[in-house]
Parts: sequence; C-alpha cells; structure tokens
Amino acid sequence: MLLATVLCYELQAALGAAACPEDWDSASFAAVSVAITAGKLLGLTRDQLRHAAAIAAISNLTTMAARRAKVSMWVACGTAGANRNGVFAALLAKAGMTGPEEPFVGDAGIMAMVTKQRFTLDLRFSLTRKSLPFKKSALKFFPIQDDAQGRSN
Repeated sequence: MLLATVLCYELQAALGAAACPEDWDSASFAAVSVAITAGKLLGLTRDQLRHAAAIAAISNLTTMAARRAKVSMWVACGTAGANRNGVFAALLAKAGMTGPEEPFVGDAGIMAMVTKQRFTLDLRFSLTRKSLPFKKSALKFFPIQDDAQGRSN
C-alpha cells in the first residue's frame, strides 16, 4: 500500500508538471494516476493498465471553473470525484473495457485538443531519490485554495 501511495504521487506530479495547462484543473490527471495505481493494486496487466489510463484520461478533463469566480460546493469534491473515476476506470479495464489507443497523441488526443503542445513524462521512479513528490506535498488545514492557507490563520 505504501508503494502504491508513492507511485500515485509520482504519477500525479509527473502528469501535472508535463501536461496540466494553467486553465485546467490538476484533478484532470488525478484520475489517470489513480487509475494506474488502482490497477496495480488490482493486479491488472500492462495492457489493462494502458486501457485504464486511457479511459481515465479522456473522460476526466476538468477546467478551473470550479475553483475560480464564485466558488461552488464542487470545489471540495473535484479531485475526490476524479479519484473515484480513476478507480472506476481501473475496474472497467479489469472487466475487459478498452480505451482509445492514443488518448494523448494524434489529431484528437489530449496534446492536440487540450495542452496544444507535445509533452513527455519523466517516469523514472526511484525510492532512493531525495526529492520524491510526496515530500513536497502540503496538507490543507482549511477547505480553501492552497495559496490562501497562510492568510486564514
């Protein structure tokens, strides 16, 4: 379970750094990292993991609308919803559901339709690396945007 947690943080950090445009919520790619992590815990094959990631990627693109202007209640649920959808994508893949062959590349892929540029992921995992993403993560003490946490004290 601990290794799965580290894997999920590593995936989310790599996807966020490489593929998350400013106007898109990082929850968009939380679904992908959770799909792969849940798939690993479920014992999915490499091919099934690819399908789980594809299903999660193409069905969970989230704009920043929930986090800007008048904030709705959904702001507290966006990432949780994406996580739920990631688990669902892994379960679908385990049951035999296939996802698109090229969710990130091609004329209709995320790179063409969302990020408007190609990106690469640095997925060289190492548990001995000194700066794992989870070490840089912060807990929210208040249910508000990250950059407002300090002002709420």
